[in-house]
Amino acid sequence: MSCPGRISVKGNHYHVSAALIGHLIGMEPLEGTRVRLWFYDYGLGELDLSIVTQKRPDRRGLGWNDPIPEVKE
Repeated sequence: MSCPGRISVKGNHYHVSAALIGHLIGMEPLEGTRVRLWFYDYGLGELDLSIVTQKRPDRRGLGWNDPIPEVKE
């Protein structure tokens, strides 16, 4: 889990929780593009990887260019 609480999958970034910065998060594949997120044996919820919440930083370095939706529980 990177700062500020994002995971990265194939160059796309998804906000999970700033409380988990520095910890490992497990991803269990589900149907289609959905995954279930785990923190040890605690289920954090499901995430649809087809909904890109953030892309790479823009080339001017001004920050992220998309809004950050929360993970569904």
